[in-house]
Amino acid sequence: MFRSAVLLAVLPFLIPPGFSQTFLVAPLENRSRNSNLDWIGESIAESVRAALLSSDLAVLSREERESGIKRLSLKPGAPLSFASLIKLTENLEAAFLVHGYFEFTPSPAAPPSPLPGDSAALETADDPLLTLPAAPRGQLRIDVRIYDRKHVLQTTEVVERGPIEDLAMLETLVSYRVVHFLVKDFQLSREEFERRHPPLKLTAKEYYIRGLMASSKEARHRYFAQAVRLEPSFAQPCFYLGRMQWDMDNYRVAAGWLERISPDQEHYWDAQFFLGLSRYQSANFEAALEAFRRLAARHPLPEVVNNLGAVELALDLPDALTHFKAALAKDPSDPDYHFNVAYALWRRGDFAAAAQGFRAVLDRVNDDQDAILLLGRSLKESGPRQGELRLEGLERLKEEIPK
Repeated sequence: MFRSAVLLAVLPFLIPPGFSQTFLVAPLENRSRNSNLDWIGESIAESVRAALLSSDLAVLSREERESGIKRLSLKPGAPLSFASLIKLTENLEAAFLVHGYFEFTPSPAAPPSPLPGDSAALETADDPLLTLPAAPRGQLRIDVRIYDRKHVLQTTEVVERGPIEDLAMLETLVSYRVVHFLVKDFQLSREEFERRHPPLKLTAKEYYIRGLMASSKEARHRYFAQAVRLEPSFAQPCFYLGRMQWDMDNYRVAAGWLERISPDQEHYWDAQFFLGLSRYQSANFEAALEAFRRLAARHPLPEVVNNLGAVELALDLPDALTHFKAALAKDPSDPDYHFNVAYALWRRGDFAAAAQGFRAVLDRVNDDQDAILLLGRSLKESGPRQGELRLEGLERLKEEIPK
């Protein structure tokens, strides 16, 4: 079916578990003459990136990579030369660059046709956007390399070959060999690695990748939704669909997508963050509490601890002030954390301490209208009044995924 080879250069180190230096994974260059296969380079990069993340290595997100491309005034989606990739690696302060290319050799006299078991083109014939180009038959050669910026050398080359219909398996093999080479004392067998990274239907992966590469929100949504229709447990498009619904303030729909992601899948913890926010905005506070408690137990970052406190305050739980103070202790410069501490104190009737907190907010944001109003109420020792809706639910949440 396919054969593989791993060509190694002398490497001065292997990456220990938990190594903090960052990897940039670039789309593989398409060296075939078929531009319809451009998505394969991005697909391989996504598979390698996910494998590195699952091995607790620090990997830049695709969004961070695209942001770096814009800062360098490089054309989005255009092939990047090795020199441009090095510039991008330096700009993003990554220690290692994972890059490479793939080649496609068509089978002689083999007409394009849907891949075995894939009927997406027929099922979506009423939607031209979702009708994929017919897949050609032939052989792929995938060549992935790792560049060490500090030592200015290519540390390894991983090569896999096989039929294009075996792309999912080829991606898994490439990812396994890259991680096995990089991570010291890597214990997973190839069989266990494959179990943790099961292959997807090729059309589902293609829809997902084309969604990532699409230029419009509408196209991204349709591609992602089609990917999930073909692979209902596909975590990545579920996450992006949830994020898109969150951005459109469709909180209940967003929660429905995000809660489909299981703990062993990519984006799980990021999904828990937005799931908690979506449930909070839907007034499903008990479910929001569950999401943020789970997240805080694993990642007690100030944004997470603050949001946990906000949900607890909405439920009138006593731990809210404790968590607000914990977030403030982690980042005393943030005015929102000062506000939440002061707001919780004001609701408890601790007016002197609340006034001090609202002054701290105004020292940082001098026109914060809620802080001005509540400082005045604190100085008058005037607490919450029944039916005073204007001063209910003022706790502040963080809505950006913490780095």
